[in-house]
Amino acid sequence: MYLSIIFLAFVSIDRCLQLTHSCRIYRIQEPGFAKMISTVVWLMVLLIMVPNMLIPIKDIKEKSNVGCMEFKKEFGRNWHLLTNFICVAIFLNFSAIILISNFLVIRQLYRNRDNADCANVKTALANILLVTVSYIICFVPYHAVRIPYTLSQTEVISDCSTRISLFKAKEATLLLAVSNLCFDPVLYYHLSSAFRLKVTETFASPKKAKAQKENSRCESDV
Repeated sequence: MYLSIIFLAFVSIDRCLQLTHSCRIYRIQEPGFAKMISTVVWLMVLLIMVPNMLIPIKDIKEKSNVGCMEFKKEFGRNWHLLTNFICVAIFLNFSAIILISNFLVIRQLYRNRDNADCANVKTALANILLVTVSYIICFVPYHAVRIPYTLSQTEVISDCSTRISLFKAKEATLLLAVSNLCFDPVLYYHLSSAFRLKVTETFASPKKAKAQKENSRCESDV
């Protein structure tokens, strides 16, 4: 989930720079720098997440209802809390980048909506709005619930009914967040001609891939 959010932020920055500073190439847009950033992001997320799976757990007595935190030792519980707050911080910071970048793109597109040279401006504007709204609907509810739910796994929130309500809210909003990740490839396929071309080249027959490439080239020329 957080890899998707981080990379979406970089895509939003790139799209914003392309539209607002089309005559200049920034270092963040260079392929070599993009590969380095991708490697750093993967290592950072793995460093945060993997210890949660590797930290030893403890044996507990069998009972009808058991929470995940009950299996963790003190260090494991502390690491779990730390990673949750780090993830929320990642969400808040990169969401700000995504929303600001998309706002700048939408503003620029709106200014060019009557430009005769921009026949697809209205379509692009609708696509950016769709992606932004779906991002807010899918990810904001989950992270609004995540902090109080994490506190409910400790002694900070001890009321049983509140804990159950937060657990149900977390599960429902998590399903919503994960559904966004499932729809991402579909959105990218319909919204990005480059991504659509790459998928076609990978899975389609050579003849169909060649035709798709020619169509994409024509769209670029227009």
